[in-house]
Amino acid sequence: MTPEERRIEIASRKQSQGVHHRLWCKEAWQPFEVFRVPVNALALNVENKRFAAERNLVEEKLGRALDPETHEVDEESLVSILCDNSLEVDLVEGKAYGKPSKDYEALRDDWLQRKQAEPLWIRPDGTVHNGNRRLAMLKRLRSEGTVTDWVDVIILDPSQIDDTELFRMEQREQLAENFKKRYADINALLALREAAEQENIDWADPRSLETVANILKHFAGKDDRRYALVQLGAIRAIDAYLDFIGVPGAYHLVRRQVEVFREVGKCMALLEEYPDEADELVAASFAFAQSGRTYLDIRQLRDMFLNDRARFERLYGRIAEAEEQAGWSGESPTDAGTDAPDLDVLTAPDDDDDLPDPDTVSPSGYPKEDVSRAILDGLDEYNASTLEIAAQLSQSLARLEGIDLDRLVSDIQAGNEKVRSLTERVIEWAENTRSALGQ
Repeated sequence: MTPEERRIEIASRKQSQGVHHRLWCKEAWQPFEVFRVPVNALALNVENKRFAAERNLVEEKLGRALDPETHEVDEESLVSILCDNSLEVDLVEGKAYGKPSKDYEALRDDWLQRKQAEPLWIRPDGTVHNGNRRLAMLKRLRSEGTVTDWVDVIILDPSQIDDTELFRMEQREQLAENFKKRYADINALLALREAAEQENIDWADPRSLETVANILKHFAGKDDRRYALVQLGAIRAIDAYLDFIGVPGAYHLVRRQVEVFREVGKCMALLEEYPDEADELVAASFAFAQSGRTYLDIRQLRDMFLNDRARFERLYGRIAEAEEQAGWSGESPTDAGTDAPDLDVLTAPDDDDDLPDPDTVSPSGYPKEDVSRAILDGLDEYNASTLEIAAQLSQSLARLEGIDLDRLVSDIQAGNEKVRSLTERVIEWAENTRSALGQ
Protein backbone atom coordinates (compact mmCIF):
# COMPACT_ATOMS: atom_id res chain seq x y z
CA MET A 1 0.00 0.00 0.00
CA THR A 2 1.43 3.39 -0.99
CA PRO A 3 1.35 6.42 1.34
CA GLU A 4 -1.52 7.92 -0.65
CA GLU A 5 -3.49 4.66 -0.52
CA ARG A 6 -2.94 4.51 3.24
CA ARG A 7 -4.06 8.12 3.58
CA ILE A 8 -7.33 7.36 1.74
CA GLU A 9 -7.87 4.16 3.74
CA ILE A 10 -7.44 5.97 7.07
CA ALA A 11 -9.54 8.98 6.08
CA SER A 12 -12.44 6.83 4.85
CA ARG A 13 -12.43 4.18 7.58
CA LYS A 14 -11.32 5.91 10.79
CA GLN A 15 -13.78 5.64 13.66
CA SER A 16 -13.89 8.23 16.45
CA GLN A 17 -13.80 6.67 19.91
CA GLY A 18 -15.46 9.66 21.53
CA VAL A 19 -12.48 10.23 23.85
CA HIS A 20 -9.40 12.42 23.86
CA HIS A 21 -5.82 11.77 24.94
CA ARG A 22 -3.69 14.57 26.37
CA LEU A 23 -0.20 15.29 25.01
CA TRP A 24 2.31 18.02 25.85
CA CYS A 25 2.44 20.09 22.67
CA LYS A 26 3.61 23.64 22.01
CA GLU A 27 4.38 24.15 25.71
CA ALA A 28 0.91 23.17 26.91
CA TRP A 29 -1.24 20.10 27.52
CA GLN A 30 -3.58 19.64 24.58
CA PRO A 31 -6.38 17.09 23.97
CA PHE A 32 -6.19 14.95 20.81
CA GLU A 33 -9.11 12.91 19.52
CA VAL A 34 -8.61 9.14 19.52
CA PHE A 35 -9.63 7.17 16.42
CA ARG A 36 -9.75 3.46 15.54
CA VAL A 37 -8.02 2.69 12.24
CA PRO A 38 -7.14 -0.52 10.35
CA VAL A 39 -3.74 -1.99 11.25
CA ASN A 40 -3.01 -2.72 7.59
CA ALA A 41 -3.16 1.03 6.87
CA LEU A 42 -0.21 1.72 9.21
CA ALA A 43 3.47 1.75 8.27
CA LEU A 44 6.61 1.43 10.37
CA ASN A 45 8.73 4.57 10.39
CA VAL A 46 12.06 3.63 8.80
CA GLU A 47 13.69 6.85 10.05
CA ASN A 48 12.85 6.29 13.73
CA LYS A 49 15.98 6.97 15.82
CA ARG A 50 15.11 4.36 18.44
CA PHE A 51 16.50 1.62 16.19
CA ALA A 52 18.77 3.64 13.89
CA ALA A 53 21.98 1.78 14.76
CA GLU A 54 20.50 -1.66 14.14
CA ARG A 55 18.92 -0.47 10.89
CA ASN A 56 22.28 0.86 9.68
CA LEU A 57 23.96 -2.45 10.52
CA VAL A 58 21.40 -4.42 8.51
CA GLU A 59 21.57 -1.96 5.60
CA GLU A 60 25.36 -2.30 5.55
CA LYS A 61 25.04 -6.10 5.32
CA LEU A 62 22.35 -5.90 2.62
CA GLY A 63 24.23 -3.26 0.66
CA ARG A 64 21.14 -1.07 0.30
CA ALA A 65 18.75 1.07 2.30
CA LEU A 66 15.65 -0.53 3.79
CA ASP A 67 12.60 0.67 1.87
CA PRO A 68 9.34 -1.21 2.51
CA GLU A 69 7.59 0.88 -0.17
CA THR A 70 9.89 -0.67 -2.79
CA HIS A 71 10.78 -4.03 -1.22
CA GLU A 72 7.96 -5.79 0.66
CA VAL A 73 10.47 -8.06 2.37
CA ASP A 74 12.00 -5.01 4.07
CA GLU A 75 9.01 -4.77 6.39
CA GLU A 76 9.99 -8.18 7.78
CA SER A 77 13.50 -6.86 8.38
CA LEU A 78 12.15 -3.84 10.25
CA VAL A 79 9.93 -6.06 12.37
CA SER A 80 12.94 -8.23 13.24
CA ILE A 81 15.09 -5.18 14.06
CA LEU A 82 12.39 -3.95 16.44
CA CYS A 83 11.51 -7.31 18.00
CA ASP A 84 14.66 -9.44 17.96
CA ASN A 85 18.20 -9.80 19.29
CA SER A 86 21.26 -11.47 17.71
CA LEU A 87 20.35 -10.32 14.21
CA GLU A 88 21.67 -12.01 11.08
CA VAL A 89 21.10 -11.25 7.41
CA ASP A 90 20.04 -13.79 4.79
CA LEU A 91 21.49 -12.40 1.57
CA VAL A 92 19.52 -14.91 -0.54
CA GLU A 93 16.18 -13.82 0.93
CA GLY A 94 17.44 -10.25 1.29
CA LYS A 95 16.19 -9.81 4.85
CA ALA A 96 17.21 -9.75 8.51
CA TYR A 97 16.09 -12.24 11.16
CA GLY A 98 16.94 -12.93 14.78
CA LYS A 99 15.78 -14.37 18.10
CA PRO A 100 12.79 -12.79 19.88
CA SER A 101 14.03 -10.43 22.60
CA LYS A 102 12.80 -10.43 26.19
CA ASP A 103 11.41 -6.93 25.63
CA TYR A 104 9.38 -8.18 22.66
CA GLU A 105 8.05 -11.16 24.61
CA ALA A 106 7.04 -8.91 27.52
CA LEU A 107 5.33 -6.46 25.14
CA ARG A 108 3.53 -9.30 23.34
CA ASP A 109 2.33 -10.95 26.55
CA ASP A 110 1.11 -7.63 27.95
CA TRP A 111 -0.79 -6.84 24.76
CA LEU A 112 -2.44 -10.26 24.66
CA GLN A 113 -3.50 -9.86 28.29
CA ARG A 114 -4.46 -6.16 28.52
CA LYS A 115 -4.80 -5.17 24.85
CA GLN A 116 -3.90 -1.56 23.98
CA ALA A 117 -3.13 0.81 26.83
CA GLU A 118 -2.27 4.03 24.91
CA PRO A 119 -2.93 5.18 21.34
CA LEU A 120 -0.22 5.19 18.67
CA TRP A 121 0.78 8.51 17.12
CA ILE A 122 0.52 8.60 13.35
CA ARG A 123 0.65 11.01 10.44
CA PRO A 124 -2.37 11.06 8.07
CA ASP A 125 -0.51 8.73 5.69
CA GLY A 126 -0.30 6.05 8.42
CA THR A 127 3.41 6.45 9.27
CA VAL A 128 3.83 5.70 12.98
CA HIS A 129 5.84 8.20 15.04
CA ASN A 130 5.27 6.77 18.50
CA GLY A 131 4.49 3.08 18.78
CA ASN A 132 6.72 1.41 16.20
CA ARG A 133 7.60 -1.51 18.51
CA ARG A 134 3.94 -2.12 19.23
CA LEU A 135 3.09 -2.02 15.53
CA ALA A 136 5.98 -4.37 14.72
CA MET A 137 4.72 -6.75 17.41
CA LEU A 138 1.21 -6.63 15.92
CA LYS A 139 2.51 -7.29 12.41
CA ARG A 140 4.37 -10.35 13.70
CA LEU A 141 1.35 -11.62 15.61
CA ARG A 142 -0.78 -11.19 12.48
CA SER A 143 1.75 -13.20 10.45
CA GLU A 144 1.51 -15.93 13.11
CA GLY A 145 -2.31 -16.01 12.96
CA THR A 146 -3.17 -13.83 15.97
CA VAL A 147 -5.19 -11.12 14.27
CA THR A 148 -5.72 -7.59 15.53
CA ASP A 149 -7.50 -5.66 12.79
CA TRP A 150 -7.92 -2.24 14.46
CA VAL A 151 -5.90 -0.06 16.82
CA ASP A 152 -6.37 3.26 18.59
CA VAL A 153 -4.38 6.19 17.19
CA ILE A 154 -3.93 9.92 17.41
CA ILE A 155 -3.63 11.51 13.96
CA LEU A 156 -1.15 14.41 14.00
CA ASP A 157 -1.74 16.53 10.92
CA PRO A 158 1.31 18.44 9.57
CA SER A 159 -0.84 21.54 9.09
CA GLN A 160 -1.30 21.69 12.87
CA ILE A 161 1.94 20.08 14.11
CA ASP A 162 4.99 20.49 11.92
CA ASP A 163 7.94 18.10 11.84
CA THR A 164 9.97 20.15 14.34
CA GLU A 165 7.22 20.18 16.96
CA LEU A 166 6.44 16.50 16.36
CA PHE A 167 10.10 15.69 16.86
CA ARG A 168 10.11 17.55 20.18
CA MET A 169 6.98 15.72 21.27
CA GLU A 170 8.58 12.39 20.42
CA GLN A 171 11.70 13.24 22.39
CA ARG A 172 9.72 14.20 25.47
CA GLU A 173 7.82 10.95 25.27
CA GLN A 174 10.62 8.58 24.33
CA LEU A 175 14.08 9.90 25.12
CA ALA A 176 13.89 9.94 28.92
CA GLU A 177 12.50 6.39 28.78
CA ASN A 178 15.37 5.32 26.53
CA PHE A 179 18.05 6.61 28.90
CA LYS A 180 16.31 5.06 31.88
CA LYS A 181 15.71 1.70 30.21
CA ARG A 182 18.82 1.22 28.07
CA TYR A 183 21.50 3.56 29.29
CA ALA A 184 24.22 2.07 27.08
CA ASP A 185 22.21 2.17 23.85
CA ILE A 186 23.69 4.27 21.05
CA ASN A 187 20.16 4.91 19.79
CA ALA A 188 19.38 7.03 22.85
CA LEU A 189 22.43 9.15 22.09
CA LEU A 190 21.45 9.48 18.43
CA ALA A 191 18.02 10.74 19.46
CA LEU A 192 19.65 13.21 21.85
CA ARG A 193 22.05 14.24 19.08
CA GLU A 194 19.14 15.08 16.78
CA ALA A 195 17.47 17.04 19.58
CA ALA A 196 20.71 19.00 20.09
CA GLU A 197 20.93 19.73 16.36
CA GLN A 198 17.38 21.10 16.51
CA GLU A 199 18.69 23.56 19.12
CA ASN A 200 21.53 24.61 16.75
CA ILE A 201 24.30 23.24 18.95
CA ASP A 202 27.91 24.11 18.11
CA TRP A 203 29.77 20.92 19.02
CA ALA A 204 33.13 22.71 19.06
CA ASP A 205 32.00 25.37 21.56
CA PRO A 206 31.88 24.27 25.24
CA ARG A 207 29.54 27.16 26.04
CA SER A 208 27.09 25.95 23.39
CA LEU A 209 27.22 22.44 24.88
CA GLU A 210 26.43 23.91 28.30
CA THR A 211 23.50 25.91 26.94
CA VAL A 212 21.97 22.99 25.04
CA ALA A 213 22.54 20.63 27.98
CA ASN A 214 20.41 22.95 30.09
CA ILE A 215 17.68 22.98 27.43
CA LEU A 216 17.70 19.18 27.00
CA LYS A 217 18.20 18.18 30.62
CA HIS A 218 14.59 16.92 30.78
CA PHE A 219 15.11 14.69 27.74
CA ALA A 220 18.31 13.11 29.05
CA GLY A 221 16.43 11.32 31.78
CA LYS A 222 17.46 12.91 35.06
CA ASP A 223 16.46 16.58 34.77
CA ASP A 224 20.13 17.27 35.44
CA ARG A 225 22.19 19.66 33.31
CA ARG A 226 25.48 17.98 34.22
CA TYR A 227 24.14 14.55 33.30
CA ALA A 228 22.88 15.89 29.97
CA LEU A 229 26.27 17.54 29.38
CA VAL A 230 28.04 14.19 29.85
CA GLN A 231 25.74 12.61 27.23
CA LEU A 232 26.42 15.44 24.78
CA GLY A 233 30.14 14.99 25.48
CA ALA A 234 29.82 11.30 24.60
CA ILE A 235 28.18 12.22 21.28
CA ARG A 236 30.95 14.72 20.55
CA ALA A 237 33.56 12.05 21.35
CA ILE A 238 31.89 9.44 19.13
CA ASP A 239 31.77 11.88 16.21
CA ALA A 240 35.43 12.81 16.71
CA TYR A 241 36.53 9.18 17.01
CA LEU A 242 34.62 7.94 13.95
CA ASP A 243 36.07 10.83 11.95
CA PHE A 244 39.54 9.99 13.31
CA ILE A 245 39.38 6.37 12.14
CA GLY A 246 37.93 7.35 8.76
CA VAL A 247 34.28 6.26 9.08
CA PRO A 248 32.37 9.47 9.96
CA GLY A 249 28.74 8.91 10.88
CA ALA A 250 29.05 5.11 11.21
CA TYR A 251 27.38 5.13 14.62
CA HIS A 252 26.32 1.51 14.40
CA LEU A 253 29.99 0.51 14.76
CA VAL A 254 30.06 1.79 18.36
CA ARG A 255 26.63 0.47 19.30
CA ARG A 256 27.71 -1.11 22.59
CA GLN A 257 30.48 1.28 23.56
CA VAL A 258 28.60 4.27 24.99
CA GLU A 259 30.36 3.88 28.36
CA VAL A 260 33.75 4.09 26.65
CA PHE A 261 32.87 7.33 24.87
CA ARG A 262 31.38 8.89 27.96
CA GLU A 263 34.91 8.68 29.37
CA VAL A 264 36.54 9.83 26.12
CA GLY A 265 34.13 12.77 26.17
CA LYS A 266 35.28 13.68 29.68
CA CYS A 267 38.87 13.67 28.39
CA MET A 268 37.86 15.98 25.54
CA ALA A 269 36.13 18.30 28.03
CA LEU A 270 39.58 19.09 29.50
CA LEU A 271 40.74 20.66 26.22
CA GLU A 272 39.47 24.09 27.26
CA GLU A 273 41.07 23.94 30.72
CA TYR A 274 44.40 22.53 29.44
CA PRO A 275 44.59 23.79 25.84
CA ASP A 276 48.31 23.06 25.41
CA GLU A 277 48.36 19.64 27.05
CA ALA A 278 45.02 17.89 26.66
CA ASP A 279 45.56 17.09 22.97
CA GLU A 280 47.85 14.28 24.11
CA LEU A 281 45.16 13.10 26.52
CA VAL A 282 42.56 12.91 23.73
CA ALA A 283 45.03 11.14 21.42
CA ALA A 284 45.83 8.66 24.20
CA SER A 285 42.12 8.06 24.89
CA PHE A 286 41.60 7.27 21.19
CA ALA A 287 44.47 4.77 21.41
CA PHE A 288 42.79 3.20 24.44
CA ALA A 289 39.56 2.89 22.43
CA GLN A 290 41.31 1.48 19.34
CA SER A 291 43.12 -1.17 21.37
CA GLY A 292 39.93 -2.32 23.11
CA ARG A 293 40.56 -0.97 26.59
CA THR A 294 37.54 -0.41 28.85
CA TYR A 295 35.90 2.75 30.11
CA LEU A 296 37.46 2.07 33.52
CA ASP A 297 40.92 2.16 31.93
CA ILE A 298 40.14 5.50 30.25
CA ARG A 299 38.90 6.83 33.58
CA GLN A 300 42.28 5.88 35.07
CA LEU A 301 44.03 7.59 32.16
CA ARG A 302 42.22 10.85 32.91
CA ASP A 303 43.04 10.52 36.60
CA MET A 304 46.71 9.99 35.72
CA PHE A 305 46.71 13.06 33.48
CA LEU A 306 45.29 15.23 36.27
CA ASN A 307 47.35 13.85 39.15
CA ASP A 308 50.64 12.47 37.80
CA ARG A 309 51.65 14.21 34.59
CA ALA A 310 55.12 12.59 34.48
CA ARG A 311 53.67 9.08 34.44
CA PHE A 312 51.05 10.17 31.90
CA GLU A 313 53.83 11.38 29.59
CA ARG A 314 55.63 8.04 29.99
CA LEU A 315 52.43 6.16 29.13
CA TYR A 316 51.84 8.39 26.11
CA GLY A 317 55.40 7.63 25.00
CA ARG A 318 54.85 3.90 25.46
CA ILE A 319 51.77 4.05 23.22
CA ALA A 320 53.64 5.97 20.51
CA GLU A 321 56.56 3.54 20.71
CA ALA A 322 54.28 0.49 20.44
CA GLU A 323 52.58 1.96 17.37
CA GLU A 324 55.89 2.89 15.77
CA GLN A 325 57.51 -0.50 16.41
CA ALA A 326 54.48 -2.22 14.88
CA GLY A 327 54.85 -0.07 11.77
CA TRP A 328 51.59 1.80 12.33
CA SER A 329 51.56 4.97 10.24
CA GLY A 330 48.35 6.34 11.66
CA GLU A 331 46.29 5.42 8.61
CA SER A 332 44.51 2.23 7.66
CA PRO A 333 45.22 0.82 4.16
CA THR A 334 42.73 2.29 1.71
CA ASP A 335 40.82 -0.94 1.19
CA ALA A 336 41.20 -2.38 4.68
CA GLY A 337 38.23 -0.71 6.35
CA THR A 338 37.66 -1.35 10.03
CA ASP A 339 37.77 -4.33 12.36
CA ALA A 340 34.07 -4.44 13.29
CA PRO A 341 32.34 -7.22 15.30
CA ASP A 342 29.79 -9.37 13.49
CA LEU A 343 26.16 -8.25 13.33
CA ASP A 344 24.94 -11.00 15.67
CA VAL A 345 27.50 -10.00 18.32
CA LEU A 346 26.66 -6.29 18.10
CA THR A 347 22.94 -7.00 18.43
CA ALA A 348 23.19 -9.73 21.06
CA PRO A 349 21.28 -9.11 24.32
CA ASP A 350 23.36 -7.45 27.01
CA ASP A 351 22.99 -10.45 29.33
CA ASP A 352 24.18 -13.04 26.77
CA ASP A 353 27.10 -14.74 28.54
CA ASP A 354 27.96 -16.83 25.47
CA LEU A 355 29.16 -13.82 23.49
CA PRO A 356 31.96 -11.43 24.44
CA ASP A 357 31.26 -7.72 24.76
CA PRO A 358 32.72 -6.38 21.49
CA ASP A 359 35.72 -4.06 21.53
CA THR A 360 35.44 -0.57 20.15
CA VAL A 361 35.85 -0.66 16.38
CA SER A 362 39.32 0.27 15.12
CA PRO A 363 41.06 0.58 11.74
CA SER A 364 42.16 -2.70 10.20
CA GLY A 365 45.81 -3.34 10.94
CA TYR A 366 45.94 -1.29 14.12
CA PRO A 367 48.40 -2.99 16.57
CA LYS A 368 45.79 -3.63 19.25
CA GLU A 369 47.76 -6.18 21.25
CA ASP A 370 51.01 -4.19 21.30
CA VAL A 371 49.29 -0.95 22.29
CA SER A 372 47.11 -2.71 24.86
CA ARG A 373 50.21 -4.24 26.45
CA ALA A 374 51.89 -0.82 26.61
CA ILE A 375 48.76 0.64 28.21
CA LEU A 376 48.56 -2.10 30.82
CA ASP A 377 52.23 -1.55 31.72
CA GLY A 378 51.61 2.18 32.16
CA LEU A 379 48.44 1.69 34.22
CA ASP A 380 50.16 -0.94 36.32
CA GLU A 381 52.99 1.50 37.09
CA TYR A 382 50.49 4.22 38.01
CA ASN A 383 48.42 1.94 40.25
CA ALA A 384 51.54 0.64 41.98
CA SER A 385 52.70 4.21 42.64
CA THR A 386 49.71 4.76 44.93
CA LEU A 387 50.71 1.84 47.20
CA GLU A 388 52.98 1.85 50.21
CA ILE A 389 56.65 1.11 49.39
CA ALA A 390 56.49 -2.31 51.07
CA ALA A 391 53.47 -3.27 48.97
CA GLN A 392 55.16 -2.08 45.78
CA LEU A 393 58.30 -4.09 46.52
CA SER A 394 56.27 -7.15 47.47
CA GLN A 395 54.35 -7.07 44.20
CA SER A 396 57.49 -6.48 42.15
CA LEU A 397 59.33 -9.33 43.88
CA ALA A 398 56.41 -11.71 43.35
CA ARG A 399 56.39 -10.94 39.64
CA LEU A 400 60.16 -11.28 39.27
CA GLU A 401 60.11 -14.61 41.12
CA GLY A 402 57.41 -15.79 38.76
CA ILE A 403 59.77 -15.49 35.78
CA ASP A 404 61.10 -18.78 34.42
CA LEU A 405 64.87 -18.20 34.39
CA ASP A 406 65.49 -20.92 31.79
CA ARG A 407 63.05 -19.21 29.42
CA LEU A 408 64.61 -15.85 30.19
CA VAL A 409 68.09 -17.11 29.30
CA SER A 410 66.76 -18.86 26.21
CA ASP A 411 65.07 -15.68 24.95
CA ILE A 412 68.20 -13.59 25.49
CA GLN A 413 70.42 -16.15 23.76
CA ALA A 414 67.92 -16.30 20.88
CA GLY A 415 68.43 -12.59 20.33
CA ASN A 416 65.23 -11.23 21.86
CA GLU A 417 66.39 -7.63 22.24
CA LYS A 418 63.28 -6.50 24.09
CA VAL A 419 63.76 -9.13 26.81
CA ARG A 420 67.49 -8.27 27.05
CA SER A 421 66.75 -4.55 27.30
CA LEU A 422 64.13 -5.00 30.01
CA THR A 423 66.42 -7.32 31.98
CA GLU A 424 69.20 -4.75 31.82
CA ARG A 425 66.82 -2.08 33.10
CA VAL A 426 65.86 -4.28 36.08
CA ILE A 427 69.54 -4.82 36.90
CA GLU A 428 70.22 -1.11 36.51
CA TRP A 429 67.40 -0.27 38.89
CA ALA A 430 68.72 -2.73 41.46
CA GLU A 431 72.25 -1.33 41.18
CA ASN A 432 71.05 2.24 41.53
CA THR A 433 69.03 1.28 44.62
CA ARG A 434 71.95 -0.26 46.51
CA SER A 435 72.65 3.11 48.08
CA ALA A 436 69.37 2.85 49.98
CA LEU A 437 70.91 -0.03 51.90
CA GLY A 438 74.09 1.88 52.61
CA GLN A 439 76.07 -0.24 50.16
